[in-house]
Amino acid sequence: MNYLNEKEHDYLLIELIKDLYEIDGTRRIQNIFEIPTLPGKLVRACTRKPFDVELTFSNLSIVIETKVDSDENGRWNGQWQTELIYKNAQSLRYLMPEKYFVFITYGTSEFYTKHFAPGPGSSHFIHLGLDKMVDFVSSSVAILPLPLQSKYEEWLRHMKIEQEKRKNALSLLDKFEKFRDGYLSIHKDIDFPKNRFTLCMPELAFPLFGQIAALWNNNPEYYRPFGKVAVYPVRRPSPPHDSILNFWELWDKGEPSLNGMVKSHDKLYFEINEDFNLNLKHNVSVLNPALRNTIHQKLNNQKWPNGVTAQPRQYRQSIYVFYEWDFGLLNNLMNLPCVLKQLSQDKSGALKALK
Repeated sequence: MNYLNEKEHDYLLIELIKDLYEIDGTRRIQNIFEIPTLPGKLVRACTRKPFDVELTFSNLSIVIETKVDSDENGRWNGQWQTELIYKNAQSLRYLMPEKYFVFITYGTSEFYTKHFAPGPGSSHFIHLGLDKMVDFVSSSVAILPLPLQSKYEEWLRHMKIEQEKRKNALSLLDKFEKFRDGYLSIHKDIDFPKNRFTLCMPELAFPLFGQIAALWNNNPEYYRPFGKVAVYPVRRPSPPHDSILNFWELWDKGEPSLNGMVKSHDKLYFEINEDFNLNLKHNVSVLNPALRNTIHQKLNNQKWPNGVTAQPRQYRQSIYVFYEWDFGLLNNLMNLPCVLKQLSQDKSGALKALK
């Protein structure tokens, strides 16, 4: 989301709560944060270090963690940031005994999965996404005096821009596919030549990956044989960061293993990133050429379904890439069930060859 940084969102939210309280009391605040009891008098609205925003009233406290495009801490060690906030908040004396926890996402963070579903890592938090925040800010600003409304115009405008990108993500990617097909046909390849074209459209890719993940993770036809998928960002040397759809459970189980040829700490894994292709990668510091050659040989001998183009790879972009499949994702944006069927066939063939 191309608007300031996460802290600026927090400051604007605090200012809006204060202005809204003076004009309208706590009715709208109670509704948006899904508070079942009357909050009472506003005592304090401020930023805090253990989390992002504290709203304390005479009857209760609201603890808020906000994300724009960043990931919730804890993906790699399992200690989710929101779960730690919930636990630590129980002993914070400046909070009221009655506490409510809210996780707000303004940007691509809304689509990142924890426990294979979007939202916070803690079940104690309610999740407010962009649409709810646009509705809340719009309706709240509308009742403020004109001089106060101007403070929030740019903030609201950029939230609505993000909202429009999401609504139009598939149609924009469909237009991009026409350019991509023409360009790649000249190179007779399925991905852009290195250092020729840098593609990173996380605000378009993540809504798409979020839809795919929801369909995949809720269908036993896919998640039982191939595991559930996770959606999250990966840092690049300069932002914007990469958008990832990773076959997390297969990776976690150490599959594929090539009959034990791949050691448990040197796992192969599958993921889809900003090229919209399926990639087979190997996260090691030193390449084993014999392993890569074996993988190339096995996968080159595999017959792939119609509409799938496969290519062996021999390059490294922080991670070694061994193989790549264009399974027609961008050609079938309006028929995601077809995309999942094609993707599962690719996965089945690859795992059969590499088991």
